[in-house]
Amino acid sequence: KVKVAGQDYDVTLDELINGYSRDADYRRKTEDLAYDKKNFQTEADNLRQSYSQKLQEVNKLMSFAQTQLNQESNVDLNKLYEEDPTEAAKIDHRIRRKKEMLQKSMEELKSKQQSEYQNFLANEQRQLQRKMPEFSDPEKSSSIQTKMRSFLQGYGFNDQEIGSVADHRVVLIIN
Repeated sequence: KVKVAGQDYDVTLDELINGYSRDADYRRKTEDLAYDKKNFQTEADNLRQSYSQKLQEVNKLMSFAQTQLNQESNVDLNKLYEEDPTEAAKIDHRIRRKKEMLQKSMEELKSKQQSEYQNFLANEQRQLQRKMPEFSDPEKSSSIQTKMRSFLQGYGFNDQEIGSVADHRVVLIIN
């Protein structure tokens, strides 16, 4: 006889052994899955941090390039056109080309940043819905968000600060 959830069951020794084996296998697989999930999350966090650092480096380089371009642009082209029109045209063309390249690079960077941020938001939304399934229901989600907004406003947060909350963990803490 075996008692499960308050009820008695008659089982054979083979059934008992098989059930115990399945339970041990289930526990092992669950532990392995939890370990893999933790490693995956750590790796994802590391990649996000690395990506963020690289974006900061690129932003610094772009800023430096903009400064260099501005210094080169400070050449008095009007005076140079009077003195040496050919050289002035070359410099003017070079400056325009560099400005176009810099502008294109800045637009690409901005696009990549926006794309990465949208991916981050989508991932955070999925994690929030997984941990709080009620966020999958638009009505419940709206109600919860209204309550959280009121709660945060009660602590002096303004709409911009509240709107900038993107990390699902912060939402879990607030709720």
